[in-house]
Amino acid sequence: MQRVTIVVTEIALLVVASALILSTFPVLSSYIIDYISRTIFATGGMLQVLNAEFTGERVIVDVKNMGPSALTIKGLEDFQIYVDRRAAVVESVVDSAGREFRGTWSVDATIRVIARLNANPSERHIVILYGPGNTEAVYVYYPLR
Repeated sequence: MQRVTIVVTEIALLVVASALILSTFPVLSSYIIDYISRTIFATGGMLQVLNAEFTGERVIVDVKNMGPSALTIKGLEDFQIYVDRRAAVVESVVDSAGREFRGTWSVDATIRVIARLNANPSERHIVILYGPGNTEAVYVYYPLR
């Protein structure tokens, strides 16, 4: 009889713990999503790295302005790229036609940032790009095998 009581008590505790977890999960997840959204949009916008290419001496990053508003690119100093915590030297910012790009970067438009950095294209890399208006994007590069 005593064993049955212990088993019933353990089952009751598991049910109560599960109910608490299930009741707090939606609240916590909405809080986290709200916090992230406010952080992203408080900085002025959101960037998305579509692709990163490593050529050995250079890293080429295709970046899309996800909005909510246009950004202004004044020059190369508006961008910083870090690969595996190493700073790359930004050499050019070009549009989809390959022309140097300055001016208004509209929402949903893609540009290419080219930087000098020696990195092995056959290794995995973490790319962090900082852009104009306190924007940033993170990309994990996986080589094709």
